[in-house]
Amino acid sequence: MIHQICFSDRFLARLAGIVVLMCCWGSAAVAADDDYLQSLEAEAGKIEGSPTPDARNSTQQVTDAQRDAFEVYLEENQKGTYAFYEKLPAQSREEVFKAFVDGASMRDIRKMVIDRKLNR
Repeated sequence: MIHQICFSDRFLARLAGIVVLMCCWGSAAVAADDDYLQSLEAEAGKIEGSPTPDARNSTQQVTDAQRDAFEVYLEENQKGTYAFYEKLPAQSREEVFKAFVDGASMRDIRKMVIDRKLNR
């Protein structure tokens, strides 16, 4: 009987240790994933290459290409935000896009879209 109790206590102690280790390991993995996703979102807003100074037309094309890519991203990955974004007036959409190009996080973009939709 005494051996069964000792075995039971050791088993419970090991089980508790495993649970604690799994919780710590899972938290670290989630934090690392979050940092990785934030860096991906930041990179998604950038476009490679820069237009030449004399090519004013190409600057507008790059901006249009960026805006199109931004809107496609919203439509495919942020459906709720896109539903409100597409109903905003052109000037508000321009402000949201400019904030995105300047490096705003998706959380800030969502808040901006909602604030403009609710006229705050």
